[in-house]
Amino acid sequence: MSSHDFVVDRSVSIARGLPLSEEVGLGELTLAGFLREVTSRFGGREALVHRLDDGSRERWSYCDLWDRSREVAKALIATGLGKGERVGVLMTNRAEFLSAMFGAALAGGVATPLSTFSTPAELEYLIGHSAVSYLLFEESVLKKEFLEILCDLDPQIAVSTAGHYASSRFPFLRELAVVGGEGRGAARSWRAFLDLGQAVPDDRLDARAKA
Repeated sequence: MSSHDFVVDRSVSIARGLPLSEEVGLGELTLAGFLREVTSRFGGREALVHRLDDGSRERWSYCDLWDRSREVAKALIATGLGKGERVGVLMTNRAEFLSAMFGAALAGGVATPLSTFSTPAELEYLIGHSAVSYLLFEESVLKKEFLEILCDLDPQIAVSTAGHYASSRFPFLRELAVVGGEGRGAARSWRAFLDLGQAVPDDRLDARAKA
């Protein structure tokens, strides 16, 4: 049989049926909706366990994850995140990685994970070509000091003040927040970043998450 013997029935390639939102049992169609649904069903159950450097363990229930994700989302909204803007997440497998990923989705952004295995040159490429507007990152991973690496890649990060970073090196990036450090220059500490969201009302966040 030659390739000319095949006949393609294009009518079968057309999708037909109910809208996804009307399909029974399909569940939520967004990350924000998924987390809300899981939290409503299993709120008190353990969602994650993170072993800290001192050997202790941090444990979050699904309700904790929901609350922490909303904190991140409100901070993103407070600092001007627009719908569809990319939020870079440069972290290891830790609790804040999940709250950053879900928080970006709740606020209407696009979570963009960046590998902590990246060399400085690779990280420069990833930040530039992913066009992230936000970079939420872990200060130290093994022997890598990411705040120092970022300041080396663009000295403007070290000398700018938080909320006023603008550079031709990373023309889309404007906000940075660091987990595990005190912050420096344009990079806010994680606590300072989260505190910015306290003035954002719940109904504003809820409206974004539903959209």
